[in-house]
Amino acid sequence: MAVVFMVMTLAGGQVPIPPRHAGFVYRCGHNNAPIHFDLYIDLTCSDSLVAFPTVRKVADHYGPDKLRLTTFLFALPYHRNAYATTKVTGAHAVDIITRGNLTYTWFATVFNNIASLTDSATRNLTDIDVLNRLVSLASAIGVPDVQFRQQIVSNLVSSLARNGWKYACTHPVFTFLEKRNKRADTSSQFEEKNERTKKREKR
Repeated sequence: MAVVFMVMTLAGGQVPIPPRHAGFVYRCGHNNAPIHFDLYIDLTCSDSLVAFPTVRKVADHYGPDKLRLTTFLFALPYHRNAYATTKVTGAHAVDIITRGNLTYTWFATVFNNIASLTDSATRNLTDIDVLNRLVSLASAIGVPDVQFRQQIVSNLVSSLARNGWKYACTHPVFTFLEKRNKRADTSSQFEEKNERTKKREKR
């Protein structure tokens, strides 16, 4: 009896298995593509706004046979609307409703309207007000209002959003900005070393 109880307890405490793999694959990129490009973005992040169209152009240039682009949404805690007001789950809602056909269109649409979704632009708005803005954006790309509202509060979408965020947390991310700063630091260190060498030569 004790053994049976223990097994049931362990089974009940297991982490639920996600219904699908985390991330959104662009243009049905092939699993056997020689290049796999994982992109981690926040739809209210200005750096993500700059990086997204460039990465998308690279994927379009090589095509899904050569490059498999998978985008992971990683909501940053210092952006109010990144997760709390369902932008991440909004992406999952669009993905489910359109079967992945308009997911990247949704990303681009949110980025194009990022000015109306920043912390300063929504400081005096409630979460419902921001949700209504997202509903309007979804409607603009052809996603029915009613379906979007239903999906965005569903248990499935909530689970997908949480699991996707946890997945992103387990993967180290090296940003374009960090690479740029590293190159700048390296260049600065080289110049300092060069100056010290010149001073020694003068002596």
